[in-house]
Amino acid sequence: MSASAYYSEKRSWTQEELNFFSDLIATGSVVTAKEIEARPQPAESETAHLRRIQITFRISETLKGMVDTDSSVVVDHYCVADSGGPLDGSDTNTYRLYLKKQGDERFEPTSGQMDPGISIRLHERRDPQPA
Repeated sequence: MSASAYYSEKRSWTQEELNFFSDLIATGSVVTAKEIEARPQPAESETAHLRRIQITFRISETLKGMVDTDSSVVVDHYCVADSGGPLDGSDTNTYRLYLKKQGDERFEPTSGQMDPGISIRLHERRDPQPA
C-alpha cells in the first residue's frame, strides 16, 4: 500500500477493538526514545519521508498480557520525518499502551506502526504545565 493510500484509508479503532487485538495493555513511562537509522531510501521512495522510532517504556501496571511490573518493553513505530521529535527520557508522564507482539521481543502499536497515537495514549500528566 502506498503512503498516500494509507493516509486516505486511515482506520478508526473502537476501544473494544483495541482491547481485543492487543497482546499487551499496560501503563508505563518513557525510559528512552530514539530514531533508528534505516537503510537509505531513494528520495522518490514512498517511505523516504518517514523515520523509524524506537521507544522503551518501563511498565508500571499490566492490564492484559504477560509482562512483569517494573520490566521494560520496546515499541517500534514510524513518524513523518518533519514532525516533532519523539517522546524522550525526560518525559515523566505515564501512558496507556495498547500493543501487539512482534516476532522478537519487541512490540508495535495495535493501531499500526504508522498510527501510534491511537495506541500510545497519555494516561497521567506528570510534566510541569507550561507557564
